[in-house]
Amino acid sequence: MVWRIRSLRIATACLLVLVGSSAARAEEPSKKVDDQEAMKLVLTALGPPLPGAGLDVTSPEGFAPFLLVQALGNEAFTFGWYAVNPWTGDVWDVWICRLEKRMSTPALRAEQAAIKHRFTAKELAAYPALRKIKPNCLRHDV
Repeated sequence: MVWRIRSLRIATACLLVLVGSSAARAEEPSKKVDDQEAMKLVLTALGPPLPGAGLDVTSPEGFAPFLLVQALGNEAFTFGWYAVNPWTGDVWDVWICRLEKRMSTPALRAEQAAIKHRFTAKELAAYPALRKIKPNCLRHDV
């Protein structure tokens, strides 16, 4: 009898863990930023664009889940690489590791606040952890 009660308690505990873990996965926030918005966020972080400059979103290995945005000058030279967090819209300058930093301007913070408003009440619980995610560095040789 004691064995059956223990087995029932163990089975109930296992069931609760399984149900809880699948519920947690179901509440994982969806990505809020696509390629087009990532480019807009980088432009907002950089300020007025240089004449003839452009942006290109790439997805190289080692940067997932971040969207990597390449800033191009008018002569097809690269003048910056920026990683955009696809949940929060945080923009990181990742051109040189020692200079890696999260960018912040009043206009960028306003856009990020609008992105945060897209989170459901359940998704907001994950927001602080999503903001802690940092991208990899692009260059280690400088």
